[in-house]
Amino acid sequence: MSQYKYAEIADTVYFWFAANDTDGDAGDGATPLYDVRLAGAASDAAATASGTPTLLSSANYAAGIHEIAIDTTGYAAGEYAVFCTLTISTVNPSGFCGSFKLRTAGTAAIDTNTVSIANGGITAVSIAASALDDKGNWNTTTPNVVVPDAAGTASTLLGVNGASLTAINLPNQTMDIVGNITGNLSGSVGTLTGDVTLADSAITAAKIAASALDDKGNWNIGKTGYSLSTAGILAIWHQLTAAVVTASTMGKLVIDYLNAAVSSRSSHDAAGVKTAIEIGGSSIAQILADTSTTIPGTITTAQNDLDLLTGADGATLATTQPNYSAGGATAEEVRIEMEGSGNVLDQILTDTGTTIPDTITTAQTAITFIENVLEGDVTIDTTTTPWQMVVKTKGTATELIRKNLKDKDGANITSTTTVIAQKTEPA
Repeated sequence: MSQYKYAEIADTVYFWFAANDTDGDAGDGATPLYDVRLAGAASDAAATASGTPTLLSSANYAAGIHEIAIDTTGYAAGEYAVFCTLTISTVNPSGFCGSFKLRTAGTAAIDTNTVSIANGGITAVSIAASALDDKGNWNTTTPNVVVPDAAGTASTLLGVNGASLTAINLPNQTMDIVGNITGNLSGSVGTLTGDVTLADSAITAAKIAASALDDKGNWNIGKTGYSLSTAGILAIWHQLTAAVVTASTMGKLVIDYLNAAVSSRSSHDAAGVKTAIEIGGSSIAQILADTSTTIPGTITTAQNDLDLLTGADGATLATTQPNYSAGGATAEEVRIEMEGSGNVLDQILTDTGTTIPDTITTAQTAITFIENVLEGDVTIDTTTTPWQMVVKTKGTATELIRKNLKDKDGANITSTTTVIAQKTEPA
Protein backbone atom coordinates (compact mmCIF):
# COMPACT_ATOMS: atom_id res chain seq x y z
CA MET A 1 0.00 0.00 0.00
CA SER A 2 1.44 3.40 -0.95
CA GLN A 3 2.17 6.09 1.65
CA TYR A 4 -0.63 8.42 2.67
CA LYS A 5 -1.38 11.57 0.68
CA TYR A 6 -0.80 15.09 2.00
CA ALA A 7 -3.58 17.67 1.72
CA GLU A 8 -4.79 20.86 3.36
CA ILE A 9 -8.11 21.21 5.16
CA ALA A 10 -10.88 22.11 2.66
CA ASP A 11 -9.04 20.30 -0.18
CA THR A 12 -10.85 17.56 -2.13
CA VAL A 13 -8.89 14.30 -2.12
CA TYR A 14 -9.51 11.44 -4.54
CA PHE A 15 -9.24 7.66 -4.34
CA TRP A 16 -10.13 4.86 -6.75
CA PHE A 17 -11.02 1.19 -6.61
CA ALA A 18 -12.10 -1.56 -9.04
CA ALA A 19 -14.54 -4.46 -8.54
CA ASN A 20 -14.41 -8.06 -9.78
CA ASP A 21 -16.98 -10.82 -9.50
CA THR A 22 -16.20 -14.20 -7.93
CA ASP A 23 -15.03 -15.51 -11.32
CA GLY A 24 -12.41 -12.77 -11.49
CA ASP A 25 -14.16 -10.77 -14.22
CA ALA A 26 -14.56 -7.02 -13.92
CA GLY A 27 -18.07 -6.01 -12.84
CA ASP A 28 -19.93 -2.82 -11.88
CA GLY A 29 -21.64 -4.36 -8.84
CA ALA A 30 -24.35 -2.43 -7.01
CA THR A 31 -24.79 -0.08 -4.02
CA PRO A 32 -21.15 1.11 -3.78
CA LEU A 33 -20.27 2.94 -0.53
CA TYR A 34 -17.23 4.51 1.11
CA ASP A 35 -16.39 5.50 4.71
CA VAL A 36 -13.72 7.88 6.02
CA ARG A 37 -12.20 7.17 9.47
CA LEU A 38 -10.01 9.44 11.60
CA ALA A 39 -6.91 7.45 12.54
CA GLY A 40 -6.72 6.65 16.25
CA ALA A 41 -10.42 7.34 16.94
CA ALA A 42 -12.32 4.94 19.18
CA SER A 43 -13.14 1.61 17.53
CA ASP A 44 -16.87 2.34 17.80
CA ALA A 45 -16.57 5.96 16.63
CA ALA A 46 -18.82 6.91 13.72
CA ALA A 47 -17.21 7.49 10.34
CA THR A 48 -16.08 11.05 9.69
CA ALA A 49 -17.89 10.88 6.35
CA SER A 50 -19.71 8.32 4.20
CA GLY A 51 -20.91 8.51 0.62
CA THR A 52 -21.47 6.92 -2.76
CA PRO A 53 -18.50 6.50 -5.13
CA THR A 54 -18.96 7.46 -8.79
CA LEU A 55 -18.87 4.63 -11.36
CA LEU A 56 -16.67 5.68 -14.29
CA SER A 57 -18.90 4.99 -17.29
CA SER A 58 -16.64 6.04 -20.18
CA ALA A 59 -15.96 3.33 -22.75
CA ASN A 60 -12.26 3.88 -22.04
CA TYR A 61 -12.64 2.23 -18.63
CA ALA A 62 -13.31 -1.39 -17.80
CA ALA A 63 -16.38 -2.32 -15.79
CA GLY A 64 -16.38 -1.73 -12.02
CA ILE A 65 -13.95 1.22 -11.82
CA HIS A 66 -15.12 3.76 -9.20
CA GLU A 67 -13.86 7.16 -8.09
CA ILE A 68 -14.22 8.58 -4.55
CA ALA A 69 -14.11 12.37 -4.02
CA ILE A 70 -13.81 13.53 -0.39
CA ASP A 71 -14.38 17.20 0.48
CA THR A 72 -12.35 17.79 3.66
CA THR A 73 -14.02 21.09 4.57
CA GLY A 74 -14.63 21.07 8.33
CA TYR A 75 -12.22 18.20 9.01
CA ALA A 76 -9.64 18.37 11.80
CA ALA A 77 -5.98 18.06 10.97
CA GLY A 78 -4.71 14.50 11.16
CA GLU A 79 -4.54 11.19 9.27
CA TYR A 80 -7.63 9.54 7.75
CA ALA A 81 -8.27 6.09 6.22
CA VAL A 82 -10.68 5.43 3.33
CA PHE A 83 -12.59 2.13 3.05
CA CYS A 84 -14.98 0.95 0.32
CA THR A 85 -17.55 -1.78 -0.31
CA LEU A 86 -20.22 -2.83 -2.84
CA THR A 87 -22.47 -5.77 -3.70
CA ILE A 88 -21.27 -8.10 -6.48
CA SER A 89 -21.95 -11.80 -7.20
CA THR A 90 -24.32 -11.77 -4.16
CA VAL A 91 -21.41 -10.96 -1.80
CA ASN A 92 -20.23 -7.71 -0.16
CA PRO A 93 -16.43 -7.47 -0.21
CA SER A 94 -14.66 -4.60 1.58
CA GLY A 95 -11.50 -2.80 0.58
CA PHE A 96 -8.96 -0.27 1.86
CA CYS A 97 -8.45 2.49 -0.73
CA GLY A 98 -5.68 4.41 1.04
CA SER A 99 -5.14 7.23 3.54
CA PHE A 100 -4.41 10.95 3.63
CA LYS A 101 -2.98 13.43 6.12
CA LEU A 102 -4.55 16.86 6.51
CA ARG A 103 -2.68 19.94 7.59
CA THR A 104 -4.06 23.36 8.40
CA ALA A 105 -4.33 25.45 5.23
CA GLY A 106 -1.32 27.71 4.64
CA THR A 107 1.00 25.84 6.99
CA ALA A 108 3.54 23.12 6.50
CA ALA A 109 2.55 21.37 9.70
CA ILE A 110 0.30 18.36 9.89
CA ASP A 111 -1.41 19.92 12.91
CA THR A 112 -1.38 23.43 14.35
CA ASN A 113 -2.02 23.90 18.04
CA THR A 114 -3.00 27.32 19.35
CA VAL A 115 -0.79 28.32 22.29
CA SER A 116 -1.89 31.07 24.67
CA ILE A 117 0.96 33.28 26.02
CA ALA A 118 0.34 34.76 29.43
CA ASN A 119 0.62 38.50 29.96
CA GLY A 120 4.29 39.28 30.51
CA GLY A 121 5.26 35.88 29.20
CA ILE A 122 7.60 37.35 26.58
CA THR A 123 10.80 38.28 28.42
CA ALA A 124 14.17 39.51 27.26
CA VAL A 125 15.67 36.05 27.40
CA SER A 126 12.86 34.64 25.24
CA ILE A 127 13.62 37.04 22.36
CA ALA A 128 16.59 36.10 20.17
CA ALA A 129 19.15 38.81 19.51
CA SER A 130 18.19 39.22 15.84
CA ALA A 131 14.51 38.27 16.14
CA LEU A 132 13.29 41.85 15.62
CA ASP A 133 15.65 42.82 12.80
CA ASP A 134 13.62 44.53 10.05
CA LYS A 135 10.43 44.03 12.10
CA GLY A 136 8.48 47.28 12.42
CA ASN A 137 9.59 50.94 12.23
CA TRP A 138 11.75 51.58 15.26
CA ASN A 139 12.38 55.21 14.28
CA THR A 140 8.92 56.56 14.95
CA THR A 141 10.14 58.70 17.86
CA THR A 142 12.12 60.94 15.47
CA PRO A 143 9.65 61.74 12.66
CA ASN A 144 10.67 63.53 9.48
CA VAL A 145 14.30 62.44 9.83
CA VAL A 146 15.81 60.81 6.76
CA VAL A 147 19.15 59.09 6.96
CA PRO A 148 20.89 59.47 3.57
CA ASP A 149 22.92 56.71 2.06
CA ALA A 150 25.93 56.98 -0.21
CA ALA A 151 23.79 58.35 -3.03
CA GLY A 152 23.53 61.78 -1.41
CA THR A 153 22.06 63.84 1.32
CA ALA A 154 18.50 63.88 2.43
CA SER A 155 17.72 67.00 0.44
CA THR A 156 19.11 65.64 -2.78
CA LEU A 157 17.32 62.35 -2.27
CA LEU A 158 13.95 63.94 -1.55
CA GLY A 159 14.15 67.05 -3.67
CA VAL A 160 11.94 70.06 -3.21
CA ASN A 161 8.59 68.98 -1.70
CA GLY A 162 9.61 65.37 -2.34
CA ALA A 163 9.80 65.84 -6.13
CA SER A 164 12.60 63.28 -6.36
CA LEU A 165 10.49 60.49 -4.82
CA THR A 166 10.11 58.54 -8.06
CA ALA A 167 10.77 55.13 -6.57
CA ILE A 168 10.20 54.04 -2.98
CA ASN A 169 11.28 50.77 -1.44
CA LEU A 170 9.79 50.13 2.00
CA PRO A 171 10.71 46.58 2.96
CA ASN A 172 8.33 45.12 5.54
CA GLN A 173 6.74 48.54 6.16
CA THR A 174 3.27 50.00 5.67
CA MET A 175 2.34 53.36 4.17
CA ASP A 176 -0.89 55.33 3.78
CA ILE A 177 -0.97 56.87 0.31
CA VAL A 178 -3.66 59.30 -0.86
CA GLY A 179 -3.71 60.07 -4.56
CA ASN A 180 -2.92 58.22 -7.77
CA ILE A 181 -0.27 55.56 -8.14
CA THR A 182 1.26 54.76 -11.50
CA GLY A 183 3.44 51.74 -12.11
CA ASN A 184 3.22 48.42 -10.30
CA LEU A 185 2.47 47.41 -6.72
CA SER A 186 3.70 44.12 -5.28
CA GLY A 187 2.49 42.45 -2.12
CA SER A 188 -0.94 42.84 -0.54
CA VAL A 189 -3.03 46.02 -0.60
CA GLY A 190 -5.55 47.00 2.11
CA THR A 191 -8.57 48.96 0.87
CA LEU A 192 -8.74 50.73 -2.49
CA THR A 193 -11.31 53.39 -3.30
CA GLY A 194 -12.06 54.64 -6.77
CA ASP A 195 -11.66 52.87 -10.07
CA VAL A 196 -8.94 50.27 -10.48
CA THR A 197 -7.67 49.24 -13.93
CA LEU A 198 -6.64 45.59 -14.21
CA ALA A 199 -4.09 44.36 -16.68
CA ASP A 200 -5.32 42.19 -19.57
CA SER A 201 -5.93 38.60 -18.45
CA ALA A 202 -5.19 39.57 -14.83
CA ILE A 203 -8.17 37.56 -13.59
CA THR A 204 -7.36 33.87 -14.00
CA ALA A 205 -9.32 30.78 -13.01
CA ALA A 206 -7.11 30.27 -9.98
CA LYS A 207 -7.94 33.77 -8.66
CA ILE A 208 -11.73 33.19 -8.64
CA ALA A 209 -13.10 31.38 -5.56
CA ALA A 210 -15.35 28.38 -6.27
CA SER A 211 -18.50 30.13 -4.97
CA ALA A 212 -17.58 33.69 -5.95
CA LEU A 213 -20.18 33.88 -8.72
CA ASP A 214 -23.03 32.05 -6.97
CA ASP A 215 -26.31 33.98 -7.50
CA LYS A 216 -24.42 36.62 -9.52
CA GLY A 217 -26.24 37.26 -12.78
CA ASN A 218 -28.32 34.94 -14.93
CA TRP A 219 -25.92 32.70 -16.82
CA ASN A 220 -28.72 30.98 -18.70
CA ILE A 221 -30.15 33.97 -20.61
CA GLY A 222 -30.69 33.08 -24.27
CA LYS A 223 -29.25 29.60 -23.84
CA THR A 224 -31.09 26.80 -25.68
CA GLY A 225 -30.41 23.37 -27.06
CA TYR A 226 -29.18 21.70 -23.88
CA SER A 227 -28.96 17.92 -23.97
CA LEU A 228 -27.63 15.19 -21.71
CA SER A 229 -24.37 13.50 -22.58
CA THR A 230 -24.18 9.73 -22.92
CA ALA A 231 -22.36 9.62 -19.58
CA GLY A 232 -25.11 11.74 -17.99
CA ILE A 233 -27.86 9.45 -19.29
CA LEU A 234 -26.00 6.37 -18.05
CA ALA A 235 -25.53 8.00 -14.64
CA ILE A 236 -29.31 8.56 -14.35
CA TRP A 237 -30.06 4.92 -15.17
CA HIS A 238 -27.36 3.68 -12.81
CA GLN A 239 -28.81 5.85 -10.04
CA LEU A 240 -32.37 4.59 -10.74
CA THR A 241 -31.40 0.93 -10.78
CA ALA A 242 -28.77 0.86 -8.04
CA ALA A 243 -28.90 3.66 -5.48
CA VAL A 244 -32.52 4.84 -5.08
CA VAL A 245 -33.92 4.00 -1.64
CA THR A 246 -36.90 6.39 -1.25
CA ALA A 247 -40.17 4.43 -1.10
CA SER A 248 -42.82 4.94 -3.83
CA THR A 249 -40.38 6.68 -6.21
CA MET A 250 -40.12 5.42 -9.77
CA GLY A 251 -36.56 4.19 -9.27
CA LYS A 252 -37.45 2.29 -6.07
CA LEU A 253 -40.49 0.66 -7.75
CA VAL A 254 -38.30 -0.48 -10.68
CA ILE A 255 -35.75 -2.00 -8.26
CA ASP A 256 -38.41 -3.73 -6.14
CA TYR A 257 -40.78 -5.05 -8.80
CA LEU A 258 -38.85 -5.45 -12.06
CA ASN A 259 -36.54 -7.95 -10.41
CA ALA A 260 -37.02 -10.78 -12.92
CA ALA A 261 -38.05 -11.36 -16.53
CA VAL A 262 -41.70 -10.34 -16.99
CA SER A 263 -42.36 -13.59 -18.87
CA SER A 264 -41.37 -15.57 -15.77
CA ARG A 265 -44.15 -13.96 -13.72
CA SER A 266 -47.14 -14.60 -16.06
CA SER A 267 -49.42 -17.66 -15.94
CA HIS A 268 -51.05 -16.85 -19.30
CA ASP A 269 -49.31 -19.64 -21.19
CA ALA A 270 -50.86 -21.48 -24.13
CA ALA A 271 -52.19 -24.28 -21.94
CA GLY A 272 -53.87 -21.80 -19.58
CA VAL A 273 -55.58 -19.93 -22.40
CA LYS A 274 -56.76 -23.23 -23.91
CA THR A 275 -58.25 -24.29 -20.57
CA ALA A 276 -60.12 -20.99 -20.19
CA ILE A 277 -61.55 -21.29 -23.72
CA GLU A 278 -62.63 -24.86 -23.05
CA ILE A 279 -64.40 -23.71 -19.90
CA GLY A 280 -66.21 -21.04 -21.91
CA GLY A 281 -67.15 -23.59 -24.58
CA SER A 282 -68.56 -25.93 -21.96
CA SER A 283 -70.73 -23.11 -20.56
CA ILE A 284 -72.11 -22.26 -24.01
CA ALA A 285 -72.86 -25.94 -24.69
CA GLN A 286 -74.73 -26.10 -21.38
CA ILE A 287 -76.80 -23.05 -22.35
CA LEU A 288 -77.76 -24.65 -25.66
CA ALA A 289 -78.61 -27.93 -23.95
CA ASP A 290 -80.83 -26.15 -21.40
CA THR A 291 -82.77 -24.24 -24.11
CA SER A 292 -82.95 -27.26 -26.52
CA THR A 293 -81.92 -25.06 -29.43
CA THR A 294 -78.91 -24.10 -31.50
CA ILE A 295 -77.93 -20.56 -32.33
CA PRO A 296 -77.16 -21.24 -36.03
CA GLY A 297 -80.47 -23.05 -36.46
CA THR A 298 -82.35 -20.18 -34.86
CA ILE A 299 -80.64 -17.66 -37.17
CA THR A 300 -81.55 -19.78 -40.23
CA THR A 301 -85.18 -19.99 -39.16
CA ALA A 302 -85.34 -16.24 -38.66
CA GLN A 303 -83.82 -15.61 -42.10
CA ASN A 304 -86.34 -17.95 -43.76
CA ASP A 305 -89.18 -16.10 -42.07
CA LEU A 306 -87.77 -12.76 -43.28
CA ASP A 307 -87.51 -14.10 -46.83
CA LEU A 308 -91.23 -14.89 -46.76
CA LEU A 309 -91.87 -11.18 -46.22
CA THR A 310 -89.23 -9.52 -48.39
CA GLY A 311 -87.97 -12.22 -50.74
CA ALA A 312 -84.49 -13.65 -50.79
CA ASP A 313 -83.08 -10.36 -52.08
CA GLY A 314 -84.23 -8.49 -48.96
CA ALA A 315 -86.14 -5.96 -51.03
CA THR A 316 -88.91 -3.72 -49.77
CA LEU A 317 -92.30 -5.39 -49.42
CA ALA A 318 -94.02 -5.64 -52.78
CA THR A 319 -97.36 -6.95 -54.04
CA THR A 320 -95.57 -9.83 -55.76
CA GLN A 321 -94.24 -11.28 -52.53
CA PRO A 322 -96.10 -14.32 -51.14
CA ASN A 323 -98.03 -13.98 -47.89
CA TYR A 324 -98.57 -10.30 -48.60
CA SER A 325 -101.96 -8.76 -49.31
CA ALA A 326 -101.87 -6.18 -52.05
CA GLY A 327 -104.81 -4.39 -50.55
CA GLY A 328 -103.16 -4.21 -47.16
CA ALA A 329 -104.66 -5.17 -43.82
CA THR A 330 -106.78 -2.95 -41.64
CA ALA A 331 -105.77 -2.07 -38.11
CA GLU A 332 -108.44 -4.36 -36.74
CA GLU A 333 -107.18 -7.26 -38.85
CA VAL A 334 -103.66 -6.70 -37.62
CA ARG A 335 -104.87 -6.60 -33.98
CA ILE A 336 -106.82 -9.86 -34.37
CA GLU A 337 -103.82 -11.55 -36.01
CA MET A 338 -101.45 -10.40 -33.24
CA GLU A 339 -103.81 -11.66 -30.52
CA GLY A 340 -103.99 -15.02 -32.25
CA SER A 341 -100.17 -15.15 -32.49
CA GLY A 342 -99.91 -14.19 -28.86
CA ASN A 343 -102.09 -17.12 -27.86
CA VAL A 344 -99.89 -19.46 -29.87
CA LEU A 345 -96.74 -18.02 -28.27
CA ASP A 346 -98.22 -18.44 -24.80
CA GLN A 347 -98.95 -22.08 -25.61
CA ILE A 348 -95.33 -22.59 -26.79
CA LEU A 349 -93.96 -21.14 -23.58
CA THR A 350 -96.36 -23.30 -21.56
CA ASP A 351 -95.35 -26.45 -23.43
CA THR A 352 -91.58 -25.81 -23.05
CA GLY A 353 -91.84 -24.64 -19.45
CA THR A 354 -89.56 -21.63 -20.19
CA THR A 355 -89.80 -17.94 -20.88
CA ILE A 356 -87.78 -16.14 -23.53
CA PRO A 357 -86.62 -13.32 -21.17
CA ASP A 358 -85.31 -15.87 -18.67
CA THR A 359 -83.49 -17.75 -21.43
CA ILE A 360 -81.91 -14.53 -22.69
CA THR A 361 -80.86 -13.55 -19.15
CA THR A 362 -79.30 -16.97 -18.58
CA ALA A 363 -77.39 -16.76 -21.86
CA GLN A 364 -76.16 -13.22 -21.14
CA THR A 365 -74.98 -14.21 -17.66
CA ALA A 366 -72.98 -17.10 -19.09
CA ILE A 367 -71.47 -14.91 -21.80
CA THR A 368 -70.47 -12.28 -19.24
CA PHE A 369 -68.82 -15.00 -17.14
CA ILE A 370 -66.84 -16.23 -20.17
CA GLU A 371 -65.68 -12.71 -20.98
CA ASN A 372 -64.56 -12.15 -17.38
CA VAL A 373 -62.59 -15.41 -17.42
CA LEU A 374 -60.83 -14.55 -20.69
CA GLU A 375 -59.99 -11.01 -19.57
CA GLY A 376 -59.37 -11.85 -15.90
CA ASP A 377 -56.21 -11.54 -13.82
CA VAL A 378 -54.46 -14.89 -13.37
CA THR A 379 -52.36 -15.62 -10.27
CA ILE A 380 -50.80 -18.69 -8.63
CA ASP A 381 -51.97 -19.49 -5.10
CA THR A 382 -48.96 -21.08 -3.39
CA THR A 383 -50.74 -21.51 -0.03
CA THR A 384 -52.57 -24.61 -1.21
CA THR A 385 -51.40 -28.14 -2.05
CA PRO A 386 -51.17 -28.52 -4.92
CA TRP A 387 -50.61 -24.91 -6.02
CA GLN A 388 -53.66 -23.55 -7.83
CA MET A 389 -54.23 -21.22 -10.76
CA VAL A 390 -56.79 -18.57 -9.75
CA VAL A 391 -58.67 -16.37 -12.25
CA LYS A 392 -60.19 -13.19 -10.80
CA THR A 393 -62.32 -10.50 -12.42
CA LYS A 394 -59.90 -7.99 -13.90
CA GLY A 395 -58.77 -5.38 -11.38
CA THR A 396 -60.78 -6.89 -8.50
CA ALA A 397 -60.51 -9.62 -5.86
CA THR A 398 -63.61 -11.45 -7.16
CA GLU A 399 -62.59 -15.07 -7.83
CA LEU A 400 -64.05 -16.71 -10.96
CA ILE A 401 -62.39 -20.11 -11.32
CA ARG A 402 -59.66 -22.15 -9.59
CA LYS A 403 -57.65 -25.02 -11.06
CA ASN A 404 -55.21 -27.49 -9.48
CA LEU A 405 -51.74 -27.40 -11.09
CA LYS A 406 -50.14 -30.74 -12.04
CA ASP A 407 -47.05 -31.88 -13.88
CA LYS A 408 -47.15 -34.21 -16.91
CA ASP A 409 -47.43 -37.26 -14.65
CA GLY A 410 -50.31 -35.84 -12.62
CA ALA A 411 -48.17 -35.03 -9.57
CA ASN A 412 -48.91 -31.87 -7.59
CA ILE A 413 -47.05 -28.65 -8.41
CA THR A 414 -45.51 -27.25 -5.22
CA SER A 415 -42.44 -25.35 -6.47
CA THR A 416 -41.23 -23.14 -9.30
CA THR A 417 -38.81 -25.81 -10.52
CA THR A 418 -41.53 -28.08 -11.94
CA VAL A 419 -43.08 -27.55 -15.38
CA ILE A 420 -46.88 -27.08 -15.31
CA ALA A 421 -48.52 -29.55 -17.69
CA GLN A 422 -52.08 -29.94 -16.40
CA LYS A 423 -54.77 -27.76 -14.80
CA THR A 424 -57.56 -29.82 -13.23
CA GLU A 425 -60.80 -29.03 -11.45
CA PRO A 426 -60.42 -29.16 -7.65
CA ALA A 427 -62.33 -31.98 -5.92
